[in-house]
Amino acid sequence: MENYAFSTVTNNLYLSRYGHPTRYIDTLPAEDVEIIVCLPCFKEPDLIPALQSLAECTAPGFSVEVIICLNRSEIAEQEVIDCNQRSVEQFQKFVATALPNWLRFHLIEPEPLPKKHAGVGLARKIAMDEAVHRFEYWNKDGILACFDADSTCSKNYFVALKQHFDLHPKSPACTIHFEHPLQGPEPDDVYNGIIDYELFLRYYVNALRFCAYPAAHQAIGSSMAAKSKAYQKQGGMNKRKAGEDFYFINKMILLGHYSELKNTCIYPSPRVSDRVPFGTGRAIGTWLENKTLDTYHFQIFRDLKSFIQIVPNLYKCDAATKWIEKMPRSIQKFFLQDGILEKVEEINKNTKSPETFLASFYRYLDCFKVLKFVHYCKDNAYPNVEILSATSTLLEEHFHFVKKLSKKEALELLRSQDKSNSSDKL
Repeated sequence: MENYAFSTVTNNLYLSRYGHPTRYIDTLPAEDVEIIVCLPCFKEPDLIPALQSLAECTAPGFSVEVIICLNRSEIAEQEVIDCNQRSVEQFQKFVATALPNWLRFHLIEPEPLPKKHAGVGLARKIAMDEAVHRFEYWNKDGILACFDADSTCSKNYFVALKQHFDLHPKSPACTIHFEHPLQGPEPDDVYNGIIDYELFLRYYVNALRFCAYPAAHQAIGSSMAAKSKAYQKQGGMNKRKAGEDFYFINKMILLGHYSELKNTCIYPSPRVSDRVPFGTGRAIGTWLENKTLDTYHFQIFRDLKSFIQIVPNLYKCDAATKWIEKMPRSIQKFFLQDGILEKVEEINKNTKSPETFLASFYRYLDCFKVLKFVHYCKDNAYPNVEILSATSTLLEEHFHFVKKLSKKEALELLRSQDKSNSSDKL
């Protein structure tokens, strides 16, 4: 058998052109490895709960690997260096304990990352590219599972992941159901804040579902997974310092057949953090200062829904202007400035059926474009409103649920709805 130690996959276009250039693991991957968890770790005070949670998962009947990418910037302060060293010590003690024989942990520590790119996106990419190398050794289209150093998971995590992709062989990637802890060792205000923040996340995605937008999915870095071949086809993980999950999922959705895994759960940490410029940790810090959270006005989604309803009429349409002029002012101003008439004409020239037209149109109206529209409306037409007020409107108009609820009750209701994988009335 060929010596695995840093062997090169010479015929792999992604790895040769776009993959991270450095290899880190020199041990042979198990031939039956089906899932590799990719876990960035930076300034993490306690790595053990995440690793223990993975080790306590139900044996899936195949091998699993976990790659922890311990990273820091070339300009990192001594506090970060010391914290990362403590993570190394924690890891060494953990792997010295009795672990399942089907599970293997690897800690990789790249050279300090260039300050221009140092962050969670590059750290995820390094771990995921290393995982691709290991799958490619066995010519296998395995599962790249993204996780975070402060998250935990349900015990059926590995079993559910494998079953999901077996049941959805065309799916390139999936979003995994998540729930932030609502009680625990943090101060009460942290949990009050995380209720608002998770309500914000679920409100947005369900408001897009109200619009019948076809790509309404959560984008949480610890709660997503992709097949190795699809990951490579779309150019791998980006190097963004935050929001890498949103842009990655947006890219994977474009392949079609994107899916959601509902019968397991990731539990991201609700704690305050300054490690990224935005995201959960930063949002909770802001909430603790203001003790409130606003969100997008529901009228934005009413306007967007009216637009999405007329999109099929734009196929082979010689008078798209006529349809756009019937739209709310927010739609007209944003999309006419965005060049939608020219885009519709271009798509019509290159498509020969309503189905291919819609597929091409939603490549134009991707998640990023929709978010830009929402922010345009927030800034120019419909200012933000209080989170519970917006959520109550969503529940009434989308689910026909009119009972007055607390924020926690509204969150639990949306969690249940999201997990049910159904758009039926509540």
